[in-house]
This record gives sequence, structure tokens and C-alpha cells, in this order.
Amino acid sequence: MSIKRILESPTTLKVLFDARRDSDALFSLYGISLDGIRDVQLMELGTRRGSKCFLSSLEECIKNDSTISVAEKKVWKKIKNDGRELLGYVLNERPVRPEVQRYCAGDVIFLPELFNKHKVTLSQPGKKFWELHVLEATKERIRLSQSQMFNPVETGARSPWDDYSLEEEVNQWNDDILDEAIISQNDGLNDIYDLMNIMDEEDYGLANDHSWVDDGPTSCRDIINDCDYDYYYSDYCYKL
Repeated sequence: MSIKRILESPTTLKVLFDARRDSDALFSLYGISLDGIRDVQLMELGTRRGSKCFLSSLEECIKNDSTISVAEKKVWKKIKNDGRELLGYVLNERPVRPEVQRYCAGDVIFLPELFNKHKVTLSQPGKKFWELHVLEATKERIRLSQSQMFNPVETGARSPWDDYSLEEEVNQWNDDILDEAIISQNDGLNDIYDLMNIMDEEDYGLANDHSWVDDGPTSCRDIINDCDYDYYYSDYCYKL
């Protein structure tokens, strides 16, 4: 399987942090349309408590969510700072300098840990709204990155959501869930009623037997047996 097929496969999981620039470069240079992407930056946004108006940087996510020690975080930050100063003019050098290798590795080495942490949170009961919202935002982020109007320099730190629109969407989601619950409950009652009707028909032999015919109004002969009929309607009873 080629790298292109892997990157475009919707069933092969790929984890990125802020997929916009990567998607733009792959699509513009090689015609690769990313799919099967999980964007850790958006996953962090979906699991975050409080305002979701601004995105977190990779450094902030590692600082707040990684389990490595404070000393290890400082080393990681120094590697990133040192490598950033070299990128402008040595990225295309071959062989690649060790500092650049460490810099590039620092962009991805913590993604599995961050992804697994946010995945667990989004998989919890009551988090389905955010799980789906993050997936939709990721697909929209990739779609926009492939448009001619996309400018990677202007990606910015603003969230794809704002507090007002999120409140509206959460309320609509809750309303939809409530409606589904009511419909499901009513369907359950209808099933019970249908079952009761079927049972009644079977009890009276009407479910599959259409030979029964109404012979007119009910008479005393229909409800009094022959023995009692003579008693009730004898001269003795009449005189009483």
C-alpha cells in the first residue's frame, strides 16, 4: 500500500496536531486528500472545561495534559526553541542535522499520549455530542485547507466554535435526545398495545379465523342455557 493510499484511507487512523498546514501542503504539492484524521488540537478543545473560544498550542497541551516530568518538559521546550531557529535555512539540507531531527520528533512524540487521553474522555457517557462535534470540525478543517482561499499564515488561534453557537447547538442536541426518548417510549407502548390486541384476537379465535358471523342482537337464549331457560320462563316464575 502506498503512502498516498494510507493518508487518504478513511479507515486507517492518523493522528495530527492542527492538521490545517499539513493538509494544505499535502494537497497542494501532491494532490493528497487526507482522511481518517484525528486532530489532537480539536480533541483537547472538545474535552476542555470552560470557554472554547481559543485553541491551545502543542506546548500548552504538553504542559497541561502530558504525564512527563517538569524537567522533561523543559528539555522538550529547549529542543523546540533551538530547532525553530534553524528551520528557515537548513530544513532541506541532507543529511538532516540532529537538531532538526529532534525538533521534528518533538512535534509527534507526545501525540499518542495526548490522543489516548482525550479519546478516553470523549468516549465517556454523555460526551457523544463533543465526540461528533470534534470529528465534524476536523473534516471541515481539512476541507477548508484544500480550498484556494486558504492561507496557512492566517490560521490563527481562534476556535472554530464560539460560546453562543455552542450553547445553541448543545440545547438543540439535548432537545433532539429528549424527543428521541419520548418517541422511543411511545413506540414501546404501541408495541405493548399491539401485542395486547393480538392476544385478544387469539383468545377469541379472531386472529386467523374469519368464519365467525354476527347473527344479530343478543337474546336471552344467548346467555341462558336450556336448563335454566325453562326455569326462568316457566309459569311459576311468571306468576312470582
